[in-house]
Amino acid sequence: MFIALILIGYFRMLHVFCTEEPDAVMDATMQSVNELKLQMEMMQSEIMEMLTVSNEEMKAVKQDLLQTRKELKQKDEILRELVSQSQNRGRRQAESYSFTAVLDHTEESVHPGTIIKFNRLVSNDGNMYNVHTGIVTIPVTGTYIFSFQFEDWVSGQMIARLFVDGDHIVDGVVFPADGRSEQAGNTAILVLRQGQSVWVEMGDSGRLYGDPKYYLTSFTGALLQ
Repeated sequence: MFIALILIGYFRMLHVFCTEEPDAVMDATMQSVNELKLQMEMMQSEIMEMLTVSNEEMKAVKQDLLQTRKELKQKDEILRELVSQSQNRGRRQAESYSFTAVLDHTEESVHPGTIIKFNRLVSNDGNMYNVHTGIVTIPVTGTYIFSFQFEDWVSGQMIARLFVDGDHIVDGVVFPADGRSEQAGNTAILVLRQGQSVWVEMGDSGRLYGDPKYYLTSFTGALLQ
């Protein structure tokens, strides 16, 4: 297009040169040059506009690509987290940890600070409870539930307490009167680390009832998740 404009201008000047006077030739030549310059400027403006539009489009495409990359990265992180959670759930389902132990005899004299040794196991998946010490050793980090019950009808007020690594968590209290049996206990849900210790100990002196047939003094725990 640019070459065509030059040729048109050239032929106009040639025509004037052949048919007109020198002054007229000069005027016509200048007019043709000015027209050609104007057309060139218009063409340059159009080209710049096209380049500007192209650059804007490229910027928009680049921005879209960056946004898409960011979204894909976020989705990848979410997917990785879901896979990790699923693997953890599967591992914990495969690793079952729970126990129930009972006291099958009466402890005639207990004192504050005495750890209750629930000596008969009903269940002990994962061997987390030790019948010889009365202490639970946490096998894996997670959320656990613990519950204890104790009974008597001879002593006065008696308190039993749940401890984790020496920290007092919850209490249970009985206060039998007129020879009537009374049972008490408590429950706690705790987030614990592997290797921590859990037990139940006495907070008062007295007699702690147990029986080989009626399991009324018990300790239970389990991994929830």
